[in-house]
Amino acid sequence: MKAFVRLKILTSEHTSTELSDLIGMSSDRSWSKGDLRYKTKITEKKHGWLIESRMHETQDVENQINEIFSRIDKSFDKISSLPDDMEVLLSVVIYANEIPALYFNKEIIKKVADIRANFDIDLYSSG
Repeated sequence: MKAFVRLKILTSEHTSTELSDLIGMSSDRSWSKGDLRYKTKITEKKHGWLIESRMHETQDVENQINEIFSRIDKSFDKISSLPDDMEVLLSVVIYANEIPALYFNKEIIKKVADIRANFDIDLYSSG
């Protein structure tokens, strides 16, 4: 199994540089409205700011999510209070030969809710 965990913030109004200033930390990757989406031919409709888990892709999803929350710890309150026109998204992408068990403890669920994030899980069969 390979898993990739990312936290994204999307907005029509604020550039990625402004997002970094608002949040108080730099992104791993960012883009502007009108840019081509990373590794695709899709044009971005919003400005974006993204951090990715720095753990190896074979690490447990729960550990990767916790690592993301550890990275944003000092900016947690700022992310929690972003305006409603900004979309916060915790994205989990899993490639597996068999359907993996997914479990998220109440601390993770609470943190996702506290930063007012949508939670997106994509499962892909690689077998």
